[in-house]
Amino acid sequence: MLKTQILRQGDTLAVKELDRLGRNYEQIKDEWRELQQSGIDIVILDMPILNTREKSDLEKSLIANIVFELLAYLAEKNGVK
Repeated sequence: MLKTQILRQGDTLAVKELDRLGRNYEQIKDEWRELQQSGIDIVILDMPILNTREKSDLEKSLIANIVFELLAYLAEKNGVK
């Protein structure tokens, strides 16, 4: 997507809310995965538990993904269209 055309590996993308990554659950999930696969760290200002910057690989792959799945689902249920 556009973000990975501008950002490069090692960069950090900061957004205020998780729902800024997409219009629905699938878009948010796809954007998150694309950023992760591109080596771009993500900082969600309203949900610091999801931040991938300065976390170990274990935290990035396990904890953040589990929490992300739950919060992305909640973001969709709360009005992300």
